[in-house]
Amino acid sequence: MDIGAIRQPSGIEIGLLLLACYLVILVFIFNQMNLIPAFLINIILSGLYGLRLGLTWPQVEKRLADRAGETFISFFILLLIGLSIAAWIAAGVLPALLYYGVAFVLPRFYLGEAFIISFITAVALGSTVGALGTVGIILLSIGVTFNIPQPLAGGAIISGAIAGNILSPLSEMVVLAMAVTRGNLRDHLFHSGRIIIIAVAIAFFLYSLINIFWFQTGFETAIGQIQNEIMVRYTISPLLVLPPIMILVLSITRIPLPLTLFLNMLISVLLGFLLQPGFALQQVLVVISGSSVLTGVEFLDSLLTRGSIDNYTSVAVMMLLASAWGMLLQELGVVEKALGWLLKRNNSPRDLMLTALATAFLIGVITCAVVPGIVIAGTCFREKFIQARLNTANLSRVILEGTLACAPFFPWTNLTFMIQAALGINPLSSAPYYFTGWLVPLVSILAISFCKDQKSWRG
Repeated sequence: MDIGAIRQPSGIEIGLLLLACYLVILVFIFNQMNLIPAFLINIILSGLYGLRLGLTWPQVEKRLADRAGETFISFFILLLIGLSIAAWIAAGVLPALLYYGVAFVLPRFYLGEAFIISFITAVALGSTVGALGTVGIILLSIGVTFNIPQPLAGGAIISGAIAGNILSPLSEMVVLAMAVTRGNLRDHLFHSGRIIIIAVAIAFFLYSLINIFWFQTGFETAIGQIQNEIMVRYTISPLLVLPPIMILVLSITRIPLPLTLFLNMLISVLLGFLLQPGFALQQVLVVISGSSVLTGVEFLDSLLTRGSIDNYTSVAVMMLLASAWGMLLQELGVVEKALGWLLKRNNSPRDLMLTALATAFLIGVITCAVVPGIVIAGTCFREKFIQARLNTANLSRVILEGTLACAPFFPWTNLTFMIQAALGINPLSSAPYYFTGWLVPLVSILAISFCKDQKSWRG
């Protein structure tokens, strides 16, 4: 039995299913419980609904397995980032970056610097998670030593990483959007760049303004204590900055991220043998197990236990289950039916662009993932944009703005889980300070709504 042979879902059935599933998620979130059981429950509920539509349980399992397999590479990358961080901690790379970082980053301009550094790194890497899992951890650690609240520092770092990913020609999400819309990369970067640069400029101004009023003194003693503890435990050398530089160089040369992370681990371990007295692979395993020797300095201890594989496994499983559930909803026809009223709209070019943005946003929220929003919205609106004689680069722009920029606001999306694993903070706590997420869609909507020269949309 193929998917076309099953009964099409009704609007009432979809409404009840989505209401039940999201109530389960919200109950778990409200009670601050791990979301793994919530997604397992939702997969079972959706599978039972598949039976009602005419599928057999083995067919539900097959569709679930096929779809879950598509997210394995993200699962794999997340675990590799965890192992890379463990190698960085054991070899002294992460402590060395923190040691040098607190000396060179200016406290009075920290938020603006963190935002721009994260933005540039994401553009270079083409990966939000790659940027957060490398310089993001260092920037967050530096912010804590400057008495900057974690949610505020995290908001600036996440903002830069997301904006950089949207604008990066190396980004897998950008490449996917271009493939789906059959657009031109140069045109996409031109149309998307105008929105992103405006949002980045406003965000940088806001972060700099907040830093002026938030700036505090009295952290110099804490910085000295942290640097002393680092010097006691590690041999600090400029050579230890090579691994993060290596990640940037290898990513620019288009070497796949998993291979880049693996090579980075090997170099980090080699530097550990060369520079750290008594270094052994056993130390990496100790960090991975989460049982590092504590220093007594709470902040430094939290940093040195960031390499525990437990920090990443739970989040990776949540991401895998969330993606599988969202893709099962898509496979059952729930997404297309729920958003049919949007997909059938065909009005003016302005309405078409706003509808595409809204559709991509809603698909990303329903399916818990960025990729379905890009693929479904891009596929459904591509011909409509061509018929309206609009450059499809505008379509790739708005679907990225509706999915990638907005995903961190929702605690059940896989991007939120990946951010949580990479930075070790709850992205929801940083939502008020995640200015890119607020500004990019807002600037885009305003640009579309008040644009007087619609000819530019065709070029």
